[in-house]
This record gives sequence, C-alpha cells and structure tokens, in this order.
Amino acid sequence: MKLRNILLKAIGSIGAISLGFSTSFLAIQAPSLAQNREICNNTGEKISIALGYRDGFSKGWYIVDRNLCLNLSNFDNSLGSPKYYYAQSYYANVFNNSRTIWNGNKAEQFCVTNSGFALTRSYLLDSLVTCAGNSAAPKSFGFIGSGKNLTP
Repeated sequence: MKLRNILLKAIGSIGAISLGFSTSFLAIQAPSLAQNREICNNTGEKISIALGYRDGFSKGWYIVDRNLCLNLSNFDNSLGSPKYYYAQSYYANVFNNSRTIWNGNKAEQFCVTNSGFALTRSYLLDSLVTCAGNSAAPKSFGFIGSGKNLTP
C-alpha cells in the first residue's frame, strides 16, 4: 500500500509538471495580436511596403512575397512602432506601367520615393503635404491598427 501511494504521488507530480510546461508552451505559441502586429500579403503577387511613423516620418520599401507577412515588431525605433502603411505591386503592369495600390482608409499622407528610402519626412504646408527632394512624392497611407491582411 505504501508503494502504491508513493507511485500515485509521483505520477501526480509528473502530471502537474507536465501540465505546467504545456500551459507555458501554449502561452509562448499564441502571443496576442497587439504584441505581434503584421501586414500579411495574400494578394497573390509580390508587394512593396512603406511604413509611416509619428511626426511625418516614413521608411521603405520592404519586399514581401505572396503568402508571407511583415512582422512590424521588427521595425520599432526611436519614433516608436509604425502606425501607417502603403503597399504596391512590386512589378509594374507591362501594358500601362501602373501598380496596384493597397492603402486602407487613406488616413495620413507620407512621402515616398521610387527606390528605397530611410526615414523621409513629410511637411504640412498650407494644408498640403510636401516632400523634400525631387524624387519624393506624397502618398496616402492607411492605418495599421492591430494588423492588416492585404487581399487582391
């Protein structure tokens, strides 16, 4: 009887330890969306993404293949985390040189260039966004919120 009680206690302890590991593992596997904001590319094509930060700063282009996501927690910097996005087709249409655009609710305007750019600032003059430099142009960005799922 003593041996049986010892075995039951041992099995119960192992079960409790196992349950503790299982619970911790689940917490690690499923972080909340607020901690793991992403822009996911479900458009069926490769896209380029520019990110907008507070105080009118923007940065881009980040290339995201189809069916992949851009994890925004990797882009936190002295300006905080990105709040806005502008996405476009990576390849221009061969017939009219246009690109498909994804920019959500067009909440704010930021400056972008055709090639990669780092923390470009937009300026508000007479209610219009202006950009420094000849190649930069204002574009309407959408609000990211807890994440975006871009579709065709």
